[in-house]
Formats: sequence, C-alpha cells, structure tokens
Amino acid sequence: MLKKGWLFLSAMPRIFHARVRPGRKCPSIGLAVSDAWPDRYQFRRLPYDLALARLGARVVTLVPYHLKRIDRMLNGIHGLVLAGGEDVYPRHAGVEKHGSRDTNLDRDTFELALLDRASETGIPVLCICRGAQLLAVWAGGRLESQDHDARRMKYHFSSVRRLARHHVDMRPGTRLWDIFGDKPVHTNSFHHQRITDPGRLRISAIAGKKDIEGVELPGERFVVGVQWHPELQAIFSDANQRLFHALVDEARKVQSLE
Repeated sequence: MLKKGWLFLSAMPRIFHARVRPGRKCPSIGLAVSDAWPDRYQFRRLPYDLALARLGARVVTLVPYHLKRIDRMLNGIHGLVLAGGEDVYPRHAGVEKHGSRDTNLDRDTFELALLDRASETGIPVLCICRGAQLLAVWAGGRLESQDHDARRMKYHFSSVRRLARHHVDMRPGTRLWDIFGDKPVHTNSFHHQRITDPGRLRISAIAGKKDIEGVELPGERFVVGVQWHPELQAIFSDANQRLFHALVDEARKVQSLE
C-alpha cells in the first residue's frame, strides 16, 4: 500500500501539468464533475487527471454552472469524460424516489446537454459509473435502484480499501473487447443504481449472467460507458489505463481535423 501511495504522490507534477499544459499539440479533454463536495476540492478529480495526464492530454474541468456558456466551454475540447458521483435524479432515471441517495438535478441537466453537444460535434465520450448510467438515460434507457438487493450490493458497492471486487466479461465485437480482449477484468464498484435497459446503446460488458457493466453507442464514434471506476485502478493496472488511452487516441483524431 505504501508503494502504491508513493506512485500516486510522485505523479502529482503530471496532474498539475495536465491542467496548465500549453500548446496546441495536446488534446483537450473536458472532465465533467459535480459542483458538490468533495469534487469541488479536487479529491475525486485527481485520479482522472493522472490517467489523462500520463497520455499527454490537457484536462479542462466542466461543472453544472457552465450550462449557460456550454458552447464556449466546449470550444477547443476534443474529448469528454463524464465522471462518477451522485445518483441520477429519479425523474430522469425512471426509479423510485426512495431508491436514490444523493442527487444533483443541475448536474444531470448539464451533462445531458453535454452529451447532446458531443453528439452534434462528433467528439469521443467516456462515461464512468454514474456517467454510464446517465449515458443510458440519454439513449432512452432506464435505471433501477439496487439498494434493496443485498447480493448485488455485496458485489457492486465495494469498500474503498478493496478496489477490486468482481470480474467483468467483455462481449466480442465491441469496443471494450477491442480494448481489454477476451480475459475477464477484475474491477471495483461503488454504485447504488444500475442500468436495466440500455436504450439504443449496445451492451458491451457484463458481470455474472446479466448485470450490465459496459455500454456503447453503435457506430463509428467512440461513446463508451463503464459501470466501474477505472481511474482508481489505472495507475496500478495497464488494462484500465488502456481505456483512457483509447479515448485520448480518438480525441487526437478530432484534433487533427482542426
């Protein structure tokens, strides 16, 4: 554990560099996070910053109050990450009010608008945990609270001390299969809600027999959602780092068209 902590601390200069890096050669990735604590104080952003900084990307924070100037904020953005955080608001998710915990309606509204703009401009999108759930809602799908299901909560809401909790299998013919291959990936989970209907998305990864762990938009554009938190494992796991690598590679393609 000490060694892992040192790896993270030693990477702090890279994290800082990811936010101030000058020059047009660096693809800019918009990182959509909550405006509530602890996101406001960077705690949840740091692993994302590092996973992207290691690939030479510049990170731009996007928060709900940017909604009124969303087009200006997205100017020059080559890729988008929707991070984890609060539950999706029940009105959006189609779940019961008692089945949701912390919610942020302004964040939902803002990030759904981001997905609309990303669809219009064609930039790649990586959605993580809550982000994957919101992506499914954007695509016409539905969510369900799993708090009442002790079995699912046992495997899908890990202790922070145990970042790896269950295996995920990628489906052949999907982007996640191309990124991770045919071997199961040992992942973490920290979510109360789960995707039950992916809408027009394609299911690209499952845990067990039918728990949806990965979704993606069919077609040429990179739009991928995963239910786990690869940013927490990326510094120790080449497999999870490859997910960010795929996003940044797609962002560089967008940048090359400017």
